[in-house]
Amino acid sequence: MSERTGILRFFYRALQLSDSVGRCLRPARAPLAPRSFRPGLSILIPERANPALLAECLTSVQAAIRGIEEPSEVIVAVNGWPQSEYRDIARDHPCVQWIFSEPPLWFGGAVRQGLRAARYDWVYLLNNDMIVDPAAFTSLLPLRAPHVFGIASQIYFRDPGRRREETGWTVCREKDGMLEILDDIANDDSTIRGVFYPGGGASLFRRDLLARLANQTGVYAPFYWEDVEWGTCAWRLGFESLYCPFSKAWHWHRQTNRKFFPEEEIDRIAKRNRIIFHLRNGECLSSFSRFEKLLSSSDERTRSEILARPRMLAILRGRLSNSSKRFRDLPLEDTWRRLYLRPLNSPTTSANSAAPVGFARSFPDDFTDSRTKA
Repeated sequence: MSERTGILRFFYRALQLSDSVGRCLRPARAPLAPRSFRPGLSILIPERANPALLAECLTSVQAAIRGIEEPSEVIVAVNGWPQSEYRDIARDHPCVQWIFSEPPLWFGGAVRQGLRAARYDWVYLLNNDMIVDPAAFTSLLPLRAPHVFGIASQIYFRDPGRRREETGWTVCREKDGMLEILDDIANDDSTIRGVFYPGGGASLFRRDLLARLANQTGVYAPFYWEDVEWGTCAWRLGFESLYCPFSKAWHWHRQTNRKFFPEEEIDRIAKRNRIIFHLRNGECLSSFSRFEKLLSSSDERTRSEILARPRMLAILRGRLSNSSKRFRDLPLEDTWRRLYLRPLNSPTTSANSAAPVGFARSFPDDFTDSRTKA
């Protein structure tokens, strides 16, 4: 037996053991206590090396927060880029709270840093290459509820001629024995829907739960799939995530990552993190041969990164934690198929009246009995 095969067998058995221990630790399906929240909104923008796009983003944010009748703050977490590059923007936006980190933190690290500084119970995560509609925030705030983890905005590409591969309504399906994620286009723009996971580029989150989940997802560095795990874990803990088509944002895709990585490396990291997500959250492969085949299908660099001791330990810790969650067996494909009652008059342009009148849901009774409707 080669050393690599021995490591794989140990890793596979440890994953199986994590499942067994997690099932023993899983609590009974007792209702969750309601989680109240205070008024207020924090807008958090992770930033690296894109001051020009950030300036456009902040201008749109300043217009959007004028309609908010609650206290608000804007936090920009700059990492890995000189502070001097932001003097003009800071002068033009004096109300922004700036956090500077000399080493690059990438997406997850910048989010964690910004969350520590946020004052309010709900945080809107926004990519630096996004611009938001004036009603983007006011559309989402009425949807907050004790049982809600995140609320995704509808996303368009800033290039109107590009096919909409990113919409904000995330769905999932099984492909080749693993979870595949994609953004779909809903058949109407007047229904609040479930969403598999709220994307980290333009979504509102419950700060305390997001901070807890973000602290557990450093394994995905430098980027991609962190927010997929946040959403998955939130559903399995008993929290819902929604998609609100009335809240709109426009995106320049991959503008920061392309400055530091070639397109092929970005794609490789995304594929690697899909495997990591499956090992932490998916069904355990039924045999060692299938597990070995999964890793063998990857390139040598990806295999080496996954089998590095710190990352293997992080994967095992994540699987143990996620296997023990109360609703570990919730069908993930059910999350984005849930329809919620349409707002009165079903507005398509004026989002200020987009608060829902209630939820129409199909959860098991023990999942919803204690829930307070929005």
